[in-house]
Amino acid sequence: MGQLLRIAIILIGIWLVIRMIKKALARHSRGRAPGASAQKMLACDHCGVYLPQSEAVFDGDKAYCCKDHLLAGRGPGA
Repeated sequence: MGQLLRIAIILIGIWLVIRMIKKALARHSRGRAPGASAQKMLACDHCGVYLPQSEAVFDGDKAYCCKDHLLAGRGPGA
């Protein structure tokens, strides 16, 4: 009788551990929804470095990574 109780407790423990692992994996996969925080990446028209659209400096339809590259892209005397 004691052996049967010990086996039942072990099986319940294994079941609980598996259930907790499944919940943690489901929570982790929900947190990584595609496109949740993704931004469009743009290349600097001067140096070609890619940066998020929110960090780009624009001159019309051209995107630059910084103000220096924006000024360099305009050319001399701009």
